[in-house]
Amino acid sequence: MHINMKYYIVTIGAIFIALGIGILVGFNLNYDQELGKQQAEIIKDLDTKFEDLKNTNDNLEKTLASVTTDYDKAIEFINQNVEKVIVGELQEKI
Repeated sequence: MHINMKYYIVTIGAIFIALGIGILVGFNLNYDQELGKQQAEIIKDLDTKFEDLKNTNDNLEKTLASVTTDYDKAIEFINQNVEKVIVGELQEKI
């Protein structure tokens, strides 16, 4: 059987095309793994920040409850002692 030169050229061309496709697929698989690692790091960082914000929110809620309690006590004291505090204040103004 007689083999032409064009069969050699086509065969070599097919080998290089297959090699190029293999390199492209391999690079994309590696890129996907790196992308997955980056996404995992971002998610971990966001979880940490969310926990910090949650703790800060809990502390602020405790502080607000304490301040609200103090405010309610002050209003109750003022309401109970308003007449003792302002007795005779308007008599000098007449």
